[in-house]
Amino acid sequence: MPYDLTTGHGQFYNYRGHTDVKELGMYAQDTITKGPWNISLGIRGDLYNGLDAVSRQPEPSVGVAYNIKQSNTVLRLSCARTMESPFNENLILSGTGCTNPVVDAVMVVAQGIVCNSTPLRPGSRNEFHAGL
Repeated sequence: MPYDLTTGHGQFYNYRGHTDVKELGMYAQDTITKGPWNISLGIRGDLYNGLDAVSRQPEPSVGVAYNIKQSNTVLRLSCARTMESPFNENLILSGTGCTNPVVDAVMVVAQGIVCNSTPLRPGSRNEFHAGL
């Protein structure tokens, strides 16, 4: 292993990659209150320009709350769609995928994962919340 320092024959891995990842989020929201009811509506749009990945996602959200005045209790429900951007830590190196021998070795040995050269892409998820 050319980068295994435990054998006494390895050498340091000097990586000097640089790039910019650009992400923009825009949103609009409003709250409507009528008696004990409170309704929140919103929309967010994310624009992500990563290394090899570009993502554009609309993310709607809605929430409803009901205030029980007698007990000072609030019941609430909400749901939203969110975009999850890749972690920025070591993004340049890990974005090269298994074409880089160090990333390949770490993924196979430490993680037990056989790599492919697919770029890291933002994900999305649906969130649901309820509370009392």
